[in-house]
Amino acid sequence: MKYNEWLIEHILTKCNKLLMEVGEESIPVLAIKANLDNLPGKLLKHYKKEAQIQSRFGGIRNPAAILVNKIRHEFTNYDSVRDALTDVRNSGNIDDCRYYEVLSKIIEEVGLIVLVLINKIKCPINVNVCNVEKSALQNANDNHIKKELSSLSVERKLSSC
Repeated sequence: MKYNEWLIEHILTKCNKLLMEVGEESIPVLAIKANLDNLPGKLLKHYKKEAQIQSRFGGIRNPAAILVNKIRHEFTNYDSVRDALTDVRNSGNIDDCRYYEVLSKIIEEVGLIVLVLINKIKCPINVNVCNVEKSALQNANDNHIKKELSSLSVERKLSSC
């Protein structure tokens, strides 16, 4: 097993242990939901779909951010995990403070998975309008994590956690 594969498995195991501690079977395990062979090709395929959607609205302004979002949302089941965790909170089966604690850790760990996947990509990636360098992808990932954690921090404060 290559180091990157081992690291992803290690992060997934860590996240899933945390999710199991919540004690709700409705929360799926965090997983990679696509074969990671030919990652750049698959990523470009998803990017092109998004570019078609965004063309009606003036096009894509930040290709690196779109690519990072595609990694996060198309190659992992992060959305399903986050939504299930939110449902558990909304049903009262987990308190707000624990929810924020668990979700913060999941956001950080998914960010690490995205970083590992970024490091597997041979750059620059040509997205027709420009070439996206690895550093731009890493910065977009960092910005996404900071934005999500900042938003969660505000919600946490409002909940008196």
